[in-house]
Parts: sequence; C-alpha cells; structure tokens
Amino acid sequence: MKFFLLLFASLFFLPVLYARPVELRVTDYGWLTSFQPLKDSLDFYLQGEENKLNADQPILNPSRVNSGTANASVLASKGLGTDYVDDPKKFSISLGLGAAIDNEKNVAIKDQISGAAGASSVTLGYRLDPKLMGYVNLGTFMHKEIIPGDFDIAGDIDSTNLGVHLRYDLVEKKGSEWFGWGGLKLHTGYEYNSNRVTLSTKLDEPLELDTGGSGVLSGRLVGTPEYEVRTETHSLPLELSTSFLFLKVMSFYTGFGTDFNFGRSVGKGNLKGDVTGLACSSGICVSETVLPQVEARANFNSRSTVRSVTYRVFGGFQLDLPLGLHAYVQAEQMLGTRVIGASSGLKYTF
Repeated sequence: MKFFLLLFASLFFLPVLYARPVELRVTDYGWLTSFQPLKDSLDFYLQGEENKLNADQPILNPSRVNSGTANASVLASKGLGTDYVDDPKKFSISLGLGAAIDNEKNVAIKDQISGAAGASSVTLGYRLDPKLMGYVNLGTFMHKEIIPGDFDIAGDIDSTNLGVHLRYDLVEKKGSEWFGWGGLKLHTGYEYNSNRVTLSTKLDEPLELDTGGSGVLSGRLVGTPEYEVRTETHSLPLELSTSFLFLKVMSFYTGFGTDFNFGRSVGKGNLKGDVTGLACSSGICVSETVLPQVEARANFNSRSTVRSVTYRVFGGFQLDLPLGLHAYVQAEQMLGTRVIGASSGLKYTF
C-alpha cells in the first residue's frame, strides 16, 4: 500500500507536473475590499500558501505513473491462464494470484516505483486433442481499507481479468519421471485486465494571516480530495516454453514471450475545497461582518497508453504433490524495462 499512499500524497503537496496546481482564489474580499494594502496582503499570503501546497511534490510525472501501471497490468496475469508443465488426461483446474510492478524508481514518484497491478484467476483446462490444450480463465479481486497516517485515506482496489488460451505441443516430452524433458510448447490466446484504485480523504488545514498590525485573520482550508487510477489492457501473448522434471516431484520451466498489447491507464482526481470559518481573531476587523471568501480548486487528470509490443522471459518451479495436485511459483521480466512480475497458484489435474 505504500505505493498507493505516495500516489495519493500528490493531492496535498502538488497535483502533478502536467495538471493544474492547487489554486487558492479569493471570490469575495469582504471588508478588505476598501483597503487595497490589506487585499494585497491577503493575496500575498494566499500565494505563499499555494507555494507550500505545491512544494516537495512526490509525483514527478503522472503520465509515467499511468504507463507504469498499464505495463504492470499486462504482466500481472501472465502465467495464470495457461500451463507450462502438466499434461492432464482430460481436465485441469487451477487457482492463482499474480502481481507486477514497474521497478524504475525516481522517475514517476520520488524514490519509489512507477506503477503496480495485481490479478487473480480461476482457470479451467480441457484437452482438445493429444497435442492441444484449451484454457479459460476468470478472476476478480476486491479490497478496501483505511490507510492510517497524517491523513486517514480510504482505499478501494478492484481488479478483474479474463482470458482464453491454447497450448500446442511442438516437440513431445522425453525421459522418465525421475529425470525428463518436457519438450517444447507453444502458447497463445487473449487476455483482458482491468485495475481500479480509488482513494479519498478529508483535508482540513489551518490558515492564519497577520494583516500587519490591524488584526489577525484566521480560518481553515477544508476539502475532499479524491483520486482514481483506472487501467484497462488487452493482450495477445505468443510464448514458447520448455520444462524439466526431477525426482518425480519437482519441475522447472522457462520460456520466452512476445505480447501484442493495447489499452490505457487514466488518472482522474480533483480537490474541491473552501476556506471556512474565516474570521478576525484580533484587531480592528473584529466588528466587521462581511468576511473574505476563498476557495481551493485543482484537477489531477492524466492518461497514458500501454506499450504496443513487449518481450519477456519467465521461469518457474512446480512441486508435484499426491492426488494430482501441483503448486507453483513463477517470475517474469519484461525485457527493455524494469517491469517485473510474480505469480503463484495451486492446480489439480485429472
């Protein structure tokens, strides 16, 4: 959750490089209208508060966050919708979880990664002929929590993925159960991934303006910042894999893949707030009834697309258990990038 917390921090320190920064705007100067020096003092003070809000921005490039999230979304579900080792007689059922991150740091967010995504899947496999397997997978994941800190942030994460895959045995396996080669397998199919992260909180910060000896003007900046990153990607994978069996109970596999992708990641957010309770705590303005009115506004919208063609290598380990059960872990690397992924799951073949 640290990544998403830092992503959301932009709502308080600077709304992003390509979006409009936080603006504190006077809508009515009230009793200050007739006193130009005091109006100037208020404008100068609000400009200083804007600068504070727009300083030390953790997000360096919002579009890079979106592209990193989109590329991570493509990789998160890889390996969940097919099988690189097992040869069931007729059916297979598997449950799996996957995650991926764009591990290039300090380019999208200060000192942090550039994107993240997750996936889950229930996969059904069916033998279509002696050399061909077909797979259908579907998964969804939902998570809500309150992230404690300087601001209590409500986080809502949803992910959905689905796909259809085919696996063809190009070269048959050789050897024995004690030591064998799994041959060469060709994989292809279609994958859809959707990830949505929604974050919201309440902003309540004190403001205080010394009007230069005439009085002290005090109030609070109150707002309801919200931010959502929604990623939808489609991928057509083409993979070549091989595997090795050792001692009847363990297998290692590896492979190379090319993915043809399309999709995008869109970030939407805003800060709608006002300076409330603005009043004179001392000085000549105490008796005045028409007080200045100030509002806070900002938008945080940005978007980016996924890489259209990506290349990756992957490898994994599988433990073959009794009763047709198999447990596996897998790691992936998108070549030419720092996008990495991992998945794990449990399979039953019969």
